Amino acid sequence: MLETLLEQRQALFNSHQASLSLLRQLDRRLLLWCEHHPDTRQPAIWPLTDGAINSGRLALLWLETNARLQPATLDTLLAELKDSLDQDTVTAVHWQLAACHSGVSLPAEGMVAEAAPTPETDLWSVMALARRGLEADCPSPWREWLAALEALRAGESVAGTRELMPRLWLVAQTVWPMWFYPLLLAAQEEQRSALVNWLMGHVDGADVIEAMGASGCVQFEPWLQELAEQGGPDAEVAATELEGLQTEGDDPTGLRLRQRHWWANWAGLEGAPWSLFGGHW
Repeated sequence: MLETLLEQRQALFNSHQASLSLLRQLDRRLLLWCEHHPDTRQPAIWPLTDGAINSGRLALLWLETNARLQPATLDTLLAELKDSLDQDTVTAVHWQLAACHSGVSLPAEGMVAEAAPTPETDLWSVMALARRGLEADCPSPWREWLAALEALRAGESVAGTRELMPRLWLVAQTVWPMWFYPLLLAAQEEQRSALVNWLMGHVDGADVIEAMGASGCVQFEPWLQELAEQGGPDAEVAATELEGLQTEGDDPTGLRLRQRHWWANWAGLEGAPWSLFGGHW
Protein backbone atom coordinates (compact mmCIF):
# COMPACT_ATOMS: atom_id res chain seq x y z
CA MET A 1 0.00 0.00 0.00
CA LEU A 2 2.86 2.39 0.81
CA GLU A 3 4.41 2.01 -2.64
CA THR A 4 0.99 2.45 -4.25
CA LEU A 5 0.48 5.74 -2.42
CA LEU A 6 3.95 6.94 -3.41
CA GLU A 7 3.38 5.95 -7.05
CA GLN A 8 0.04 7.79 -7.07
CA ARG A 9 1.79 10.80 -5.63
CA GLN A 10 4.44 10.72 -8.34
CA ALA A 11 1.71 10.42 -10.98
CA LEU A 12 0.21 13.70 -9.74
CA PHE A 13 3.47 15.51 -10.39
CA ASN A 14 3.65 13.98 -13.86
CA SER A 15 0.23 15.44 -14.67
CA HIS A 16 -0.24 19.04 -15.81
CA GLN A 17 -3.80 19.04 -14.47
CA ALA A 18 -3.20 17.87 -10.89
CA SER A 19 -4.19 20.22 -8.08
CA LEU A 20 -2.86 20.98 -4.62
CA SER A 21 -6.10 19.70 -3.10
CA LEU A 22 -5.57 16.28 -4.70
CA LEU A 23 -2.01 16.16 -3.40
CA ARG A 24 -3.13 17.06 0.12
CA GLN A 25 -5.87 14.42 0.06
CA LEU A 26 -3.31 11.82 -0.95
CA ASP A 27 -0.83 12.98 1.70
CA ARG A 28 -3.51 12.71 4.39
CA ARG A 29 -3.99 9.08 3.32
CA LEU A 30 -0.22 8.59 3.46
CA LEU A 31 -0.06 9.99 7.00
CA LEU A 32 -2.97 7.83 8.18
CA TRP A 33 -1.43 4.71 6.66
CA CYS A 34 1.92 5.36 8.33
CA GLU A 35 0.22 6.20 11.62
CA HIS A 36 -1.63 2.87 11.66
CA HIS A 37 1.34 0.87 10.34
CA PRO A 38 4.31 1.92 12.49
CA ASP A 39 6.72 -0.29 10.54
CA THR A 40 6.33 2.05 7.55
CA ARG A 41 7.97 4.79 9.58
CA GLN A 42 11.31 3.01 9.15
CA PRO A 43 13.37 4.37 6.24
CA ALA A 44 14.28 0.82 5.18
CA ILE A 45 10.62 0.19 4.30
CA TRP A 46 10.50 3.10 1.85
CA PRO A 47 11.86 2.59 -1.72
CA LEU A 48 14.54 5.21 -1.16
CA THR A 49 16.98 3.53 -3.54
CA ASP A 50 14.42 2.89 -6.30
CA GLY A 51 15.69 4.68 -9.38
CA ALA A 52 12.12 5.13 -10.63
CA ILE A 53 11.45 7.72 -7.92
CA ASN A 54 13.78 10.58 -7.09
CA SER A 55 15.49 9.32 -3.92
CA GLY A 56 16.27 12.80 -2.65
CA ARG A 57 12.68 13.99 -2.89
CA LEU A 58 11.38 10.73 -1.45
CA ALA A 59 13.79 10.96 1.48
CA LEU A 60 12.61 14.54 2.06
CA LEU A 61 9.02 13.26 2.15
CA TRP A 62 9.99 10.50 4.61
CA LEU A 63 11.57 13.10 6.90
CA GLU A 64 8.59 15.44 6.75
CA THR A 65 6.09 12.61 7.24
CA ASN A 66 7.87 11.24 10.30
CA ALA A 67 8.28 14.71 11.78
CA ARG A 68 4.46 14.86 11.80
CA LEU A 69 4.04 11.43 13.38
CA GLN A 70 6.56 11.53 16.22
CA PRO A 71 8.13 14.11 18.52
CA ALA A 72 11.36 14.37 16.57
CA THR A 73 12.99 17.21 14.71
CA LEU A 74 14.04 16.97 11.09
CA ASP A 75 17.66 17.15 12.25
CA THR A 76 17.13 14.14 14.54
CA LEU A 77 15.39 12.12 11.84
CA LEU A 78 18.25 12.75 9.41
CA ALA A 79 20.46 10.53 11.56
CA GLU A 80 18.11 7.57 10.95
CA LEU A 81 18.71 7.79 7.21
CA LYS A 82 22.38 6.93 7.58
CA ASP A 83 21.57 3.23 7.93
CA SER A 84 19.50 3.17 4.72
CA LEU A 85 21.43 5.40 2.34
CA ASP A 86 25.08 5.91 1.45
CA GLN A 87 26.86 8.93 2.89
CA ASP A 88 26.84 10.96 -0.32
CA THR A 89 23.07 10.53 -0.63
CA VAL A 90 22.53 11.45 3.02
CA THR A 91 24.64 14.57 2.50
CA ALA A 92 22.63 15.44 -0.61
CA VAL A 93 19.34 14.96 1.25
CA HIS A 94 20.61 17.09 4.14
CA TRP A 95 21.50 19.96 1.79
CA GLN A 96 18.14 19.65 0.00
CA LEU A 97 16.33 19.70 3.34
CA ALA A 98 18.29 22.77 4.43
CA ALA A 99 17.56 24.44 1.09
CA CYS A 100 13.82 23.93 1.59
CA HIS A 101 13.48 24.49 5.37
CA SER A 102 14.96 27.47 7.21
CA GLY A 103 14.93 25.77 10.62
CA VAL A 104 17.20 22.87 9.64
CA SER A 105 20.87 23.05 10.58
CA LEU A 106 23.51 22.95 7.85
CA PRO A 107 25.59 19.77 7.53
CA ALA A 108 28.34 19.59 10.14
CA GLU A 109 30.78 18.49 7.45
CA GLY A 110 31.23 20.18 4.10
CA MET A 111 29.95 23.55 5.27
CA VAL A 112 31.56 25.17 2.25
CA ALA A 113 29.33 24.66 -0.76
CA GLU A 114 32.22 23.74 -3.06
CA ALA A 115 32.80 20.58 -0.98
CA ALA A 116 29.52 19.12 -2.28
CA PRO A 117 30.02 15.80 -4.16
CA THR A 118 27.71 16.38 -7.17
CA PRO A 119 26.38 19.35 -9.18
CA GLU A 120 22.90 18.77 -7.73
CA THR A 121 24.15 18.77 -4.15
CA ASP A 122 26.36 21.73 -4.99
CA LEU A 123 23.32 23.74 -6.06
CA TRP A 124 21.22 22.62 -3.07
CA SER A 125 24.02 23.79 -0.83
CA VAL A 126 24.10 27.18 -2.54
CA MET A 127 20.35 27.53 -2.08
CA ALA A 128 20.63 26.51 1.58
CA LEU A 129 23.35 29.08 2.24
CA ALA A 130 21.48 31.82 0.37
CA ARG A 131 18.31 31.10 2.37
CA ARG A 132 20.33 31.96 5.49
CA GLY A 133 21.89 35.11 4.09
CA LEU A 134 25.26 33.43 3.52
CA GLU A 135 25.64 34.26 -0.17
CA ALA A 136 29.23 35.37 0.41
CA ASP A 137 30.13 31.79 1.39
CA CYS A 138 29.02 30.44 -1.99
CA PRO A 139 31.69 29.73 -4.60
CA SER A 140 31.78 31.16 -8.12
CA PRO A 141 29.82 31.01 -10.39
CA TRP A 142 26.99 30.53 -7.90
CA ARG A 143 27.52 33.90 -6.24
CA GLU A 144 27.01 35.41 -9.67
CA TRP A 145 23.91 33.24 -10.21
CA LEU A 146 22.37 34.59 -7.00
CA ALA A 147 23.26 38.14 -8.03
CA ALA A 148 21.71 37.56 -11.47
CA LEU A 149 18.46 36.44 -9.85
CA GLU A 150 18.28 39.68 -7.89
CA ALA A 151 19.11 41.74 -10.96
CA LEU A 152 16.41 40.07 -13.06
CA ARG A 153 13.81 40.50 -10.33
CA ALA A 154 14.70 44.20 -10.30
CA GLY A 155 13.86 44.38 -14.00
CA GLU A 156 17.38 44.48 -15.42
CA SER A 157 18.22 43.18 -18.88
CA VAL A 158 18.96 39.48 -19.44
CA ALA A 159 22.16 40.33 -21.34
CA GLY A 160 24.41 39.80 -18.34
CA THR A 161 22.58 36.60 -17.44
CA ARG A 162 23.13 35.19 -20.93
CA GLU A 163 26.86 35.84 -20.52
CA LEU A 164 26.82 33.96 -17.19
CA MET A 165 24.89 30.90 -18.38
CA PRO A 166 27.78 29.25 -20.27
CA ARG A 167 29.71 29.16 -16.99
CA LEU A 168 26.75 27.61 -15.19
CA TRP A 169 26.37 25.10 -17.99
CA LEU A 170 30.02 24.15 -17.71
CA VAL A 171 29.76 23.19 -14.02
CA ALA A 172 26.15 21.97 -13.79
CA GLN A 173 24.75 21.03 -17.19
CA THR A 174 23.33 17.77 -15.82
CA VAL A 175 21.01 19.69 -13.50
CA TRP A 176 20.34 22.68 -15.75
CA PRO A 177 16.62 22.99 -14.82
CA MET A 178 17.60 23.72 -11.20
CA TRP A 179 19.46 26.90 -12.12
CA PHE A 180 17.78 27.78 -15.42
CA TYR A 181 14.14 27.86 -14.28
CA PRO A 182 14.79 30.30 -11.41
CA LEU A 183 16.54 32.62 -13.88
CA LEU A 184 13.75 32.20 -16.43
CA LEU A 185 11.03 33.02 -13.92
CA ALA A 186 12.96 35.90 -12.34
CA ALA A 187 13.19 37.65 -15.73
CA GLN A 188 10.46 39.98 -16.93
CA GLU A 189 7.96 38.09 -19.08
CA GLU A 190 8.90 39.89 -22.27
CA GLN A 191 12.57 38.90 -21.78
CA ARG A 192 12.05 35.19 -21.16
CA SER A 193 12.16 34.30 -24.84
CA ALA A 194 15.82 35.43 -24.94
CA LEU A 195 16.69 32.88 -22.26
CA VAL A 196 14.74 30.11 -24.00
CA ASN A 197 16.56 30.96 -27.23
CA TRP A 198 19.90 30.43 -25.46
CA LEU A 199 18.66 27.07 -24.20
CA MET A 200 17.90 25.90 -27.76
CA GLY A 201 21.58 25.50 -28.50
CA HIS A 202 22.22 23.29 -25.49
CA VAL A 203 19.36 20.81 -24.92
CA ASP A 204 17.05 18.74 -27.10
CA GLY A 205 13.75 19.91 -28.51
CA ALA A 206 11.52 18.35 -25.86
CA ASP A 207 13.43 20.13 -23.09
CA VAL A 208 13.12 23.46 -24.89
CA ILE A 209 9.38 22.92 -25.33
CA GLU A 210 8.99 22.13 -21.63
CA ALA A 211 10.87 25.34 -20.82
CA MET A 212 8.42 27.27 -22.99
CA GLY A 213 5.57 25.82 -20.97
CA ALA A 214 7.32 26.42 -17.67
CA SER A 215 7.82 30.08 -18.58
CA GLY A 216 4.09 30.70 -18.33
CA CYS A 217 4.33 33.08 -21.30
CA VAL A 218 1.43 33.23 -23.75
CA GLN A 219 3.87 34.42 -26.42
CA PHE A 220 4.95 30.79 -26.83
CA GLU A 221 1.42 29.53 -27.53
CA PRO A 222 1.51 30.04 -31.36
CA TRP A 223 4.86 28.25 -31.56
CA LEU A 224 3.62 25.35 -29.41
CA GLN A 225 0.44 25.17 -31.51
CA GLU A 226 2.48 24.88 -34.69
CA LEU A 227 4.76 22.20 -33.24
CA ALA A 228 1.77 20.22 -31.98
CA GLU A 229 0.08 20.32 -35.39
CA GLN A 230 3.21 19.47 -37.37
CA GLY A 231 3.53 16.05 -35.84
CA GLY A 232 6.96 14.54 -35.30
CA PRO A 233 8.75 13.35 -32.16
CA ASP A 234 8.02 16.47 -30.09
CA ALA A 235 4.39 16.98 -31.09
CA GLU A 236 2.97 15.27 -28.02
CA VAL A 237 5.19 17.30 -25.68
CA ALA A 238 4.17 20.50 -27.44
CA ALA A 239 0.48 19.61 -27.18
CA THR A 240 0.85 18.90 -23.47
CA GLU A 241 2.66 22.18 -22.78
CA LEU A 242 0.15 24.11 -24.88
CA GLU A 243 -2.74 22.61 -22.93
CA GLY A 244 -0.97 23.45 -19.69
CA LEU A 245 -0.50 27.09 -20.68
CA GLN A 246 -4.10 27.43 -21.83
CA THR A 247 -5.75 25.78 -18.82
CA GLU A 248 -3.53 26.46 -15.83
CA GLY A 249 -5.26 29.77 -15.15
CA ASP A 250 -8.50 27.86 -14.55
CA ASP A 251 -7.10 26.42 -11.32
CA PRO A 252 -4.92 28.75 -9.21
CA THR A 253 -4.13 25.77 -6.94
CA GLY A 254 -2.70 23.63 -9.74
CA LEU A 255 0.60 21.89 -9.03
CA ARG A 256 2.02 23.28 -12.27
CA LEU A 257 1.56 26.87 -11.04
CA ARG A 258 2.78 25.92 -7.59
CA GLN A 259 6.04 24.52 -8.92
CA ARG A 260 6.57 27.67 -11.01
CA HIS A 261 5.89 29.84 -7.97
CA TRP A 262 8.45 27.85 -5.98
CA TRP A 263 11.20 28.18 -8.60
CA ALA A 264 10.61 31.93 -8.61
CA ASN A 265 10.46 32.39 -4.82
CA TRP A 266 12.19 29.39 -3.21
CA ALA A 267 14.29 31.41 -0.75
CA GLY A 268 11.22 32.84 0.97
CA LEU A 269 9.08 29.69 1.08
CA GLU A 270 9.05 26.77 3.52
CA GLY A 271 9.12 23.33 1.96
CA ALA A 272 8.93 22.55 -1.75
CA PRO A 273 6.09 21.60 -4.13
CA TRP A 274 7.04 17.93 -3.68
CA SER A 275 7.05 18.27 0.14
CA LEU A 276 4.35 16.80 2.34
CA PHE A 277 1.12 18.70 1.57
CA GLY A 278 3.00 20.61 -1.13
CA GLY A 279 4.92 22.81 1.29
CA HIS A 280 3.60 25.59 3.50
CA TRP A 281 2.65 28.76 1.68
